[in-house]
Amino acid sequence: MILREEYEAHDVAGLLKEYFRELPDPLMTEDAYAHFITASLTPDHDDKLHMYKNSLGRLPEVNRTTLKAVINHLVRVSSKSQQNKMKVKNISLIFGPTLMSNKHMGEMDSATINQEFTVIGDFITYYKWLFDVGDDEILKNQKIAEAMSKMLQLTHSTSQSIIRADVISDMTLDIYALSTEKECSRITVFSDTKASKICQEVQSKRALAPDLNWALFQNVNEEIERPFPATEKVLATVIETGKYSQLNRGSRLVVKENYVLQKLQAYSLQNDTSVSIAGSYQTMKEVKRKENWKKLCVKLEKGILTVHKNLKSKDDIDSWPLLETTLYIGVDRDKKPLTGFGFTIVRVAKDGQCVYRYICFEEEREQYRWINMFLKLKYSGVEDLWTDPYLDPIGYYAEALAPVKPLPQNSKQHSSWSLRQCFK
Repeated sequence: MILREEYEAHDVAGLLKEYFRELPDPLMTEDAYAHFITASLTPDHDDKLHMYKNSLGRLPEVNRTTLKAVINHLVRVSSKSQQNKMKVKNISLIFGPTLMSNKHMGEMDSATINQEFTVIGDFITYYKWLFDVGDDEILKNQKIAEAMSKMLQLTHSTSQSIIRADVISDMTLDIYALSTEKECSRITVFSDTKASKICQEVQSKRALAPDLNWALFQNVNEEIERPFPATEKVLATVIETGKYSQLNRGSRLVVKENYVLQKLQAYSLQNDTSVSIAGSYQTMKEVKRKENWKKLCVKLEKGILTVHKNLKSKDDIDSWPLLETTLYIGVDRDKKPLTGFGFTIVRVAKDGQCVYRYICFEEEREQYRWINMFLKLKYSGVEDLWTDPYLDPIGYYAEALAPVKPLPQNSKQHSSWSLRQCFK
């Protein structure tokens, strides 16, 4: 994923041009090159356009389809020339040699090169006619462009708890059941859709056992994952995560049995009344590059995660408010964790940079003591993280969606026929 925080538009354009220049055979092919140049020199306007169209027909289908997509984009760029100063002439000067480059480029005279500019300029100007683009396709491309624009706006305006309804209101997501190797369900998620609702839909679609406790997890590369509390709104979190390449790459949403709750119950941690936790653990921090593992004092108290050199030290190496962090169970293998019990804490710094803190424990119970405390302090005020008191029971939900049986023909307005009987 290309992030605006890391790359400029010029970087992307440069990469695209380099890709086309390095192709073994140009996008517009060596064989068709002379036909395009000849067409551009034709004095009669209508004849020239027909020759262009015939020459396009000489291209392999994949080349023609790719060229159409590129020219469509260049048309959009030229339509914004008031803002970007990129008129058709300027664009053709840049992309003419790129799309039509060939092995004889160094031997060509300036007149021939100028005709390359003419070809691409004409393709942009007469795009609809040359590529048989109808109004429906234009409208579709506009909608795609608008959706992408809204997505970009959203990544700059969304926090985990606030989502702008005027930017985006829904998105269709792939939700897996049990594991990412299973078949996924496509579910439309709205700005107010909670994790519990997604679990309910997947449970119904995949016929998951109704007597088990299911939870939604965000799984990253099959190595780390985080559970969604039942009432957490999913869409804002998904969009926010999508901005950060390390989390977005290989990220999947999975509904599976809530093993976190099982672990907390097994270790009798649910009723833990502690308000803080501290200890010395192996930990490592990563900003742009990772450090080495060190044994440091880590403390969680009053909604703040702090790291010190030792228990007596008063100077913080790190001090992270929990509301600005997200906990993922597990540590990536490439970090070479020292034990099999650990977690990853992610914080987005003020400059938009992701900062990671990895912590390893000697025992699983200690790992889940920390997970329990982290969740309890971050979501303080939520009585039960794993249930949604406002969610309709799945049985009634399925029942309510069932087709309504018709009333008996002899029924009257004052009939005692029960509406609930219509669902039976």
